[in-house]
Amino acid sequence: MITSGLCAFYFSCRANKNMRLPIVGYAVIIGIMVSASFLTTLDIIIAAIMFAVSDMFVARDRFIKPSSKNALLITPLYFGAQALFAFSVSI
Repeated sequence: MITSGLCAFYFSCRANKNMRLPIVGYAVIIGIMVSASFLTTLDIIIAAIMFAVSDMFVARDRFIKPSSKNALLITPLYFGAQALFAFSVSI
C-alpha cells in the first residue's frame, strides 16, 4: 500500500488537476489488489505485482513521458499477469 501511495502521489502531481482524484482512487484499488494477493498463492502474488508494475508504466506513458519504449514493458508484464491469473484459476 505504501508503494501504491507513493506512485499515486508521484503521478498525480504531474497530471492535470482533473485527473488527480481518479489517479489516487485507482492507485488505492491496485494497492488493495496487490495486498490481497498476499493472502493467496504465489502465482497470484506474482501476477498482481506484474499487473501493478505494468500500470505504473502506463501511468508513466500517460503522465510523464510518452514513449514507445513503455509499450515494450507494458505488454509483456500485462499479458504475463493475465496469463498467470488465468492459469491460477485452472489449477
